[in-house]
Amino acid sequence: MSFNMISVRAPFAQDFLDSSERLSASEFDIATEFIRIGTICIPYLDRLIGRASSTEYKDLIVQRDETVQQVLQYKNATRAIRRIPPEIVSQFLLLARPYMDYDDFEDPPWRLGHICRYWRDVALSTPELWAEIVIMSPERHPEEKFRTLMSRSSNAPLKVMFWSSYTTGARTKDLLRRLVSCSHRWTSASLVVLHADWPLLLPLRDRIPSLYFLRIGVTDWEFSGRAFFKDAGGDNGNTMNPFEIAPSLRDVTIEDLSALKTPLTLPFKQLTRFKVSTSHRTITSVLTLVPNLEVASLDFTDDPPASGSQIIRLPHLRRIYVSDQTFLNQLELPALKEIFIVGTDPAPLLSIVKRSPSIKLHTLRVAGCNPSHIARILEACPTIEVLCMQLMPGNKGNVLLNNLTVQSTSTDNKFTTIGPNIHTIGISVDSVSVKYELFVRMAESRWQIPDKGSPCCRLRSVELLLVKPENELESPVTQRLDSLRDQGLRVSIVDGGRALDAMMDWRI
Repeated sequence: MSFNMISVRAPFAQDFLDSSERLSASEFDIATEFIRIGTICIPYLDRLIGRASSTEYKDLIVQRDETVQQVLQYKNATRAIRRIPPEIVSQFLLLARPYMDYDDFEDPPWRLGHICRYWRDVALSTPELWAEIVIMSPERHPEEKFRTLMSRSSNAPLKVMFWSSYTTGARTKDLLRRLVSCSHRWTSASLVVLHADWPLLLPLRDRIPSLYFLRIGVTDWEFSGRAFFKDAGGDNGNTMNPFEIAPSLRDVTIEDLSALKTPLTLPFKQLTRFKVSTSHRTITSVLTLVPNLEVASLDFTDDPPASGSQIIRLPHLRRIYVSDQTFLNQLELPALKEIFIVGTDPAPLLSIVKRSPSIKLHTLRVAGCNPSHIARILEACPTIEVLCMQLMPGNKGNVLLNNLTVQSTSTDNKFTTIGPNIHTIGISVDSVSVKYELFVRMAESRWQIPDKGSPCCRLRSVELLLVKPENELESPVTQRLDSLRDQGLRVSIVDGGRALDAMMDWRI
């Protein structure tokens, strides 16, 4: 018995199917029709194989396998992932960058090319994907990796992170020189180097027109206590100041510069964000040079001076972190909106409010929470809408949660509470014991306030940061929080390392 053989001819060449080229609209229609026909032919070939003679069996098997393989190839060619325009794929790949481990060739952006040939081609044609150069151990940094990133990044703006160790060598110096040579492309730079390598940064002067963010430090940890800044209008002949001219620089972070032998000059008057960890003397001198500052993070490394200094006015500063709250006595901040302080003695903060009656404080974050102090601050600053508290050992956390709980009277249906305008509350719990049912009760009381007819603002969001593993919530507490979430309250519970990161984000 003989059967007629059927032939399904593929409309596209094999090279085209193996490539990463996208199908046009007409090609997509052709491929879809081929898949339809091939899908019909496969069961027909199966029936033929079941009744074929020994002489026809082998040919039918070959034809069926070829048809199945071709249908699979055409289905692959018409997948949605291959139809996404390259500019959209490029944006997908760029969004993956925050999750990169830059010390591993197996992680993004390297692994992004393993998804499919099309995405690999898009990745290789997206210079911005390769424009973050992170070198944490220069002496061990692979040359192949450095050359590949520099080549694939083409002329894209660069974000550079270069942290040298406590010893320097030829490899460290070579990489630093090569990075400096392309500094005209820098938009962000994080540089922590040995003092001996500092002269290698000198060519940066006049060559960083697009640099917006700068983080600098010196790894020779020899604290001298000297002030290491000079006014940008000072000694222009000082050759040790590579960052004196940076027309786009707005954001500066200082890790440590105590080992520098000469003062550092920065374009202070154009800075809008400044983060530093150093002495009271140095911080005081810097703040007199930054009239346009909007955001500041001030971590003090020594005790405050015995006598106070003159008042420093920062008319545009809206957000600040201070590790020594007594320093607030030296500041005048009429535009202040957000503050993070360590310790809750209300006097320094209230002194700022007294000097600038126009202040409308929106966000208060505190590390170390004395309930009576918090109550005084909230009473003096009724405009506060966001309250975040890091509970420390010795704090009366349970008393604080009780104080924040809304009290109602059954007779006249009135509500009383501290912080009547607060709509967002965050609590960070580390090495401290807290009754979490009190946290839930506080959240429930503020969530159940009527939207209208009440002098208190209804809660919109709560965040609980559990830093230690032993801080895990019990099931009844979790169930009540889930119930609040189902009702529409934004409830965020973060634990472990992510909780610590979130708490550090409070600092600015």
